[in-house]
Amino acid sequence: MKFSLIICTYMRPQPLLQLLLPKAFGTVQGQTLYPYEILIIDGSTNTETELVLK
Repeated sequence: MKFSLIICTYMRPQPLLQLLLPKAFGTVQGQTLYPYEILIIDGSTNTETELVLK
């Protein structure tokens, strides 16, 4: 089964990293089914989120 995970964020790069990176329960990597693609919709007025994700 393929599914997409859509994450909307605004000026919160550190919580976004916590959601995506650690392999703990409650994070994306800790789930039993991993999404086919992850779409991050960033409404921030700066480039901090983009820089952190790179």
